[in-house]
Amino acid sequence: MIKLASGAGCRVTNFLPLQRPRSPRGHHGRSDDLAMTDFLVPASAGTFRTGKPMFVGLLSGVVLVAGALTSFPAVSLGPLAE
Repeated sequence: MIKLASGAGCRVTNFLPLQRPRSPRGHHGRSDDLAMTDFLVPASAGTFRTGKPMFVGLLSGVVLVAGALTSFPAVSLGPLAE
């Protein structure tokens, strides 16, 4: 019984801090909270559009570089470890 209680306590304390950012400006229970219509920022020189090929290219490049840097040490040092 103590394991169930401690597991429930861990879940509550783990996910409780995530609930506050979901309710901006104290609008609790409204259906449009998830849409975040109050926080739309108009496009300007400092915004980066996500519907353009430049965004897709940069995102793909970052994913490929991160994947290569993750697997390259294992691939290059694997034969040395044997």
